[in-house]
Amino acid sequence: MGSLCSKGEKINPHIRVITLGVSGSGKSTFAKQMKILHSNFSHQEMLNFGNLIRQNIVAGMAELCRYIGNRKREKFKGEMLDHVLYFAEIDEYDTDFSDQLVEKLLFLWNHKGTVKVWRYYTKYNSLEISQFEYWMEHIDRIRETDYTPTLDDVIRARQITTGAYVTNFSSQEADWEIIDAGGQKPERMKWRKIAETSPIHAIIYFIALDEYNTPSPENESITKLQLSLNVFEDIVNDEIFHDVCKIVFLNKVDAFSSKLESKRHWNSFQETYPEYQDKRKVSTCVKYIKNLVLDRVDTSGMSDEEANMSIYTHVTCALDTDLITSVWNVVKEHIIFSRLRACKMI
Repeated sequence: MGSLCSKGEKINPHIRVITLGVSGSGKSTFAKQMKILHSNFSHQEMLNFGNLIRQNIVAGMAELCRYIGNRKREKFKGEMLDHVLYFAEIDEYDTDFSDQLVEKLLFLWNHKGTVKVWRYYTKYNSLEISQFEYWMEHIDRIRETDYTPTLDDVIRARQITTGAYVTNFSSQEADWEIIDAGGQKPERMKWRKIAETSPIHAIIYFIALDEYNTPSPENESITKLQLSLNVFEDIVNDEIFHDVCKIVFLNKVDAFSSKLESKRHWNSFQETYPEYQDKRKVSTCVKYIKNLVLDRVDTSGMSDEEANMSIYTHVTCALDTDLITSVWNVVKEHIIFSRLRACKMI
């Protein structure tokens, strides 16, 4: 295994990477991809994901039905409304995933009005419900008593990260420690403490591209993307991360591309960014957001070379294992190059 030095140490083949970003940006999906690629999950861990996935399904329908009950109730009558109210009032975290419950799920999902509301709602909101169509496509498999999730299922499972979840693995270059830090506001207050406890060698900051018109749950006067940029600015310019390799994943490009296909959401993009005068093209829109990210970096006092290497950016879809594998191979080079440069070995 190669040797990588750290300040004050002669040899440090152990590299600590922390993944940061606001809630729902894709950090935990990336962490699961790293686990799948390098060590995989135990049988018991897979079974635990099965319980989580079933909870995601119930929580997703509950979220949708609460929205219907508050905003679209007049469109649902009789037995349909009864089912809507059943899920709107359910305790999604303490409900048996019975055949009776699954039949209620299917009854609602097979109604075109439910699907229509879901398609509208997921363009602007939600974490629990974002993979709901996938779950319902596979509901017959998931409802089986001996259900064990596939890796594709695991990648899509949604679990809020509290504290820090650590994934360890080894490669030819080094031993890696990937720290998935929670992205909700109370959890973000812990980020600096993690860096103070033990040296961090790299940050991967996740920004969800598709959240350019999603209201922030923390401040409804701004979007989640604006919140993400604000948080990024605080982190990237914090002195404690001065010598850390900084990488940005412009994530969820698949959802972003899907949104831009809609005239309504394209108009929303133009309204959010009136200074954008280019074409309705994913690559140019992504480049525009990338420049918004780079504008938040304080490069004062840096040489042109240092400024150019201060931030590495990648356009990603954390659900795409092949893409993440390819990107990770490049990211490793960024991090190792940064460590060698810090050690004045290059």
